[in-house]
Amino acid sequence: QLDSRLGPDELRRRQQASSTTTDASASINYDHDRDPFCLSSEDAKELSTRLQVTESVIKSNADRLSSICYLLLGVHQLFRRKVLERPDVAVKNPTL
Repeated sequence: QLDSRLGPDELRRRQQASSTTTDASASINYDHDRDPFCLSSEDAKELSTRLQVTESVIKSNADRLSSICYLLLGVHQLFRRKVLERPDVAVKNPTL
């Protein structure tokens, strides 16, 4: 059982987090067919059970992680555009 592996501080922290998080985010639908950074309802329930926190905590963290992923994807795409737009100066004029 997971309870036996968690220390009292961790259990208390998780209980406080679950009690302070509102259930408003639990009503949000996370099953997006075309969203590469989504969390299914089934996965949220399983994580909630395994980590002993409410689904709203899982979904709140998943939402935050999704926004970070989109930010990183945007930075990656911008970097790729900038790099691919540059002329190939390094090959023409190598510095040794």
